Amino acid sequence: MVCEDLRSERASGEKEKGFEEMPSNEPYKFPTKEKGIKKTVDALKWQRLEDLFPTKRPLIFKDKIESGVSSLARQFVPQLEELFVTKNELKDPIGDEDHSPVKGLIHRYKDRVLLNLTYQCAVHCRFCFRKSKVSQSQFNPNSEEIHRALNYIQDHKEIKEVIFSGGDPFYTSNALLKDTLENINAIQSVRRIRFHTRIPTVLPKRFNSELLNILEQSKQKVWVVAHINSPLEFTPESDRAIEALRKRGVQVLMQTVLLKGVNDRIELLKELLEKAIENQVLPYYLHYPDLVEGTSHFRV
Repeated sequence: MVCEDLRSERASGEKEKGFEEMPSNEPYKFPTKEKGIKKTVDALKWQRLEDLFPTKRPLIFKDKIESGVSSLARQFVPQLEELFVTKNELKDPIGDEDHSPVKGLIHRYKDRVLLNLTYQCAVHCRFCFRKSKVSQSQFNPNSEEIHRALNYIQDHKEIKEVIFSGGDPFYTSNALLKDTLENINAIQSVRRIRFHTRIPTVLPKRFNSELLNILEQSKQKVWVVAHINSPLEFTPESDRAIEALRKRGVQVLMQTVLLKGVNDRIELLKELLEKAIENQVLPYYLHYPDLVEGTSHFRV
């Protein structure tokens, strides 16, 4: 049995030092039209968008978003097109539920699993393929459920890689990350550990010394796959965070989603890839958007 001492901030109610200093989500002031019936109809539509998927945009890009930089605004600011759902779009477009043997774990491919410690995120991408669960705490596994997930990994010797996903795996406490990593490192069959995250660019200060120490001390090599879609997401703050990860022996890769109006021109993709290479970030994935409900306006 593993994770006998597994702790969870959700169980204790305690906040990890440094974690509580994260900024809360930035509220978005929805646009309004002329007075009267038109304004009322628009207000109802915007409220419907907020009910479907609450707005949460990165403070680090606030000025650029408010100045109308479309490659950033389109990713985080709601659009009325989200209310239009095509017949082939789904709530669970990649079949997570069909491949989840225990809560918090997705076993789609034989030699690897996704471990979702939380469905909370630092930002809400409007094209998110898990937006039906993101931000909803009832989907977060508790300590007992994480225990079951880790025991499942231990019992299935064919699993060689654990991929922390979510939500955002770094949008939880250092204590939970430390305990979970220690338990995974104790499983002899696991050879690789990956984190898929938005944090390096949208909340780079999250990588404090304590978190960096936790990643560096992992017995198995840690890989961080940063989700970055625009060259404008690279900032001096993100550059420092990425460099700090590299200095601790963490290899940083990049995954990108091909998005209409964001990076669907060759020159933009070229600039993004060059910016990544300049920061010693290895381009790894280029995804076509999943068929999640209300995202047809993002597909090229």
